[in-house]
Amino acid sequence: MPRLLLISYRFPPESYPLANSLAGVVRHLQTEWDVDVVTAAEGAISTGSVRIHHVPGCAQGRLSEVLRQLRLDKLDNLMTWPDPYRAWVDPALEKASSLVDRHQHDAAIVFMMPFSSGFVGTALKSRTGIPLVLNLDDSPTCSDMHPAYPSRWHYRQSIRLEDMFIRASDRVIYVSEHNRDRVAARHPASFRERLRVIRCSADPPDVGPSAIPVSGAGTGRDASSDDVFRIVYTGAMTGWYALDPMPRSPSKRLYQAWNRIGQHRLTTLDRKTHSPVYIGQAIQRVLRRNPTWRGRVYLDVFGNTYPDDVTQRVLADYGVSDVVRLHGRIKPDAVRTETSSADLLFMSLPDRLDGSPGGRISLKTYEYALTDRPILAALPDGENRSFLTAVPGVHLTGPSDSTAMADVIEDLAHRTFDGEDLSVSRPKLRKQVSSEARARAISDLLFEVAVVSDGDAAFSPAA
Repeated sequence: MPRLLLISYRFPPESYPLANSLAGVVRHLQTEWDVDVVTAAEGAISTGSVRIHHVPGCAQGRLSEVLRQLRLDKLDNLMTWPDPYRAWVDPALEKASSLVDRHQHDAAIVFMMPFSSGFVGTALKSRTGIPLVLNLDDSPTCSDMHPAYPSRWHYRQSIRLEDMFIRASDRVIYVSEHNRDRVAARHPASFRERLRVIRCSADPPDVGPSAIPVSGAGTGRDASSDDVFRIVYTGAMTGWYALDPMPRSPSKRLYQAWNRIGQHRLTTLDRKTHSPVYIGQAIQRVLRRNPTWRGRVYLDVFGNTYPDDVTQRVLADYGVSDVVRLHGRIKPDAVRTETSSADLLFMSLPDRLDGSPGGRISLKTYEYALTDRPILAALPDGENRSFLTAVPGVHLTGPSDSTAMADVIEDLAHRTFDGEDLSVSRPKLRKQVSSEARARAISDLLFEVAVVSDGDAAFSPAA
């Protein structure tokens, strides 16, 4: 089999989103490639035709994590560019170069973030000439992921970084058509050909009962699973502090003002809409119209990382404490179990106050789409909304439109309580967004750029 060098700072068994998505991709890639992995992930284990080469994470990266935990993000951003992992580049490059010298790999692929990993790939290509594919996932100039930069200099450097990645590689993978098209518009046709869209992926959910009791939210009322309408959201919501009714202290106001000094802002996101408040108010609206449903319709949020005093204050202030239940982080397998056992899946992204379309597409889009559950998606215009428009069983609303959310919830709850099966079949989409489909698309791209020996039939991709 041809030999592939894979470079990724993150890797399983870490619980970062990139590591989680790589698990399924690498499992399928190794059926067509011998894979050497250069990674900083501790605990990564060689299996089958995947060999792990560990390069320890850099102290600068660990310092950055401490600064961010202390909420000194501005200091961290001003000290480091494009991210705090530049110190990993040199040792990772030396390891990658020695592997290529020894094994003569046929292609290399770099999975980001962090973006510093891309420097390893571009320097390796410059040094060895190896065909290189860069998987960006999030564009460094995506205004959904980066609505503001520490300074105008940081923004200009991010554009230069993205352009350098395109010039220095053979192919660049984006997960968003909107972002790919936006970046392509500033490049000549010869470079635009290098930009490809391969969407992220997810694995099919485990079918089984939820591990969370189905008793009425906040009422103490027990109910059988057939007697409730349970809405599920997975992942952290970021709007808690924007909604917190507690007056900010002078020191916090000063801290926020300090963070804004020198910022270069591309757009403003309404963080309040990335919360359970609007859907909670929609549920309350439904319960007022159907009082016998109280204790039977509620939202479970999995993955909350915000302080209890803040979240409970927000839920109480907006009158949704009895219909929203918060849970901490759960393992990926448990996420798949919860999504597959829900009556309705909910997702939201922050509204864009200038009305411009966004380029982000949430990973939970694919996780949800691989279930047979109906989906309520409260999204602004942009990539994520466009992608879901044609997906069966998806109900789209605005991020703050609690009236429209209530209409969807009431209709689906009525049908559930009447015994109707709300399962949705999405076989075509399952094939498109599975880990196997993503791995095959990546493998095909790698074969496209790999140096093929005339007499080596092993380079022919599997039919």
